[in-house]
Amino acid sequence: MIDMIPIKIKVTKGADGRFVYPKFKQTLKYFKDNPDYKGESLYYDKVYDCKVESLDSPIGMRWCMKLVPVEFAQQAVAAFPDTVSIMTDVEAEDFYNNRAAKHLSDKNYNLVILDGLQKELELKTALNQDTTDLEVEIAKAIDPEDETPGVTINKEKTWTGMKTLRGINIVSL
Repeated sequence: MIDMIPIKIKVTKGADGRFVYPKFKQTLKYFKDNPDYKGESLYYDKVYDCKVESLDSPIGMRWCMKLVPVEFAQQAVAAFPDTVSIMTDVEAEDFYNNRAAKHLSDKNYNLVILDGLQKELELKTALNQDTTDLEVEIAKAIDPEDETPGVTINKEKTWTGMKTLRGINIVSL
């Protein structure tokens, strides 16, 4: 498991219409000490973007979250106190589940497999061949609780699932 801290980042739109982010790479000592660091993706608020106003996000501004090592988090908050803040695991879970991943489907669909099973069923049916075993295979493939490829639970949909999938442990300062 990798120990990480969630940070909340304020992103604004500049006068030229481009997004303005904290310049972590140019500012933080962390990048001098860890030049190959790529880090986790930014998780953007998909509900309240720069065009939609909310209580904590006026038009022209949006929030995003990033999971970072402890040293990175400490330096980022010190360098950008008006733009970056530390989130608790509970705050990060709420942001992730209700804003960043809200748009994601509960399930993933492997259309290559599902289309192939459907086509095989159509062909066997057209040839009057026995489809009993194939129907069992299809039933497993469309059951997201079954490990058979086809329809699977989207582990990226929830904070808990995403952390497990990526091997992330949230720590606090």
